[in-house]
Amino acid sequence: MYINNLKHLWCSGMRRSGTTAIWKMFRGMKGYDCYNEPFNPILFENLPNNHFKKTWDEFIKLWDEDYVNFKSSFCTISPEEELLGELTNEQLKYLLYLSKNPSIIDFSRIGFKVEDILNRFPDTAILFLFRSPIAFASSHIINSENNKFLRQAYSKRFFFSSFIKFDSWGMESIIKNNKFKNYIDLLNISPRKKLNKLKSYELLILYWLVRRRLANNIKRNDKNNRVYIGVYERILENNCNEFSDAISALGIKISDLKTSHLRPFRLGHKPDSTLWELACRNVGFTNLELEEYIYYFK
Repeated sequence: MYINNLKHLWCSGMRRSGTTAIWKMFRGMKGYDCYNEPFNPILFENLPNNHFKKTWDEFIKLWDEDYVNFKSSFCTISPEEELLGELTNEQLKYLLYLSKNPSIIDFSRIGFKVEDILNRFPDTAILFLFRSPIAFASSHIINSENNKFLRQAYSKRFFFSSFIKFDSWGMESIIKNNKFKNYIDLLNISPRKKLNKLKSYELLILYWLVRRRLANNIKRNDKNNRVYIGVYERILENNCNEFSDAISALGIKISDLKTSHLRPFRLGHKPDSTLWELACRNVGFTNLELEEYIYYFK
């Protein structure tokens, strides 16, 4: 059943990048344990209640059937801990607990730890998932899950201003961390402006670029065909070879996947605005990166 002894497919994406929708394509597949964002800090605080998206059924089952082991293994990854390149002993123990059986897991907090995970879990394939950078930044600033009165209208009205914030998912604390600045240097990214002069949508675009270049480097160094980079929009268009290759590595066919829940993707807030290209250049996109990551969606 498993090609090259691969038993696990773990999806690593950023918050608001479509990882949950892609994970649901596999959910309930025979022979695999499926978990959604197991390091989420609010998970254990709220169990045995379900998430409003109904994504915690599998954890509720662990709670009901294996509470002692689940509780002793569970741990979280805080926004600050996300930037650390290695798993802690507690995080490793938790992953070992979740991966006793073949698994498909959606993560939004392991992006900087993938190389360590590949070394520690040789039977695991990693699918990096990226959404269009414009859609990614737009989703964080407008935040479709925030239904406070006029909140979304306000965010759209002042989207490109200097006083809009974006910390609904802890992203500001990550970007302002000195460890994040080290990644900018490590990945040879050269913003035209100082970080404290970049607006919120520019900072989010910069974070996207750091994660994408890091994923590219990890894939470039992959000698065992265990690293894949998928694009959310292309998966929905059924036009993503990397995604097809990733599931094929585990012997899974496209026809095995659920797709009824998928909805057409959106390109983000005013995707044709010239301010987006300027933002990308301000944070260090090369011409080739603009061609592949921005112009492709025009």
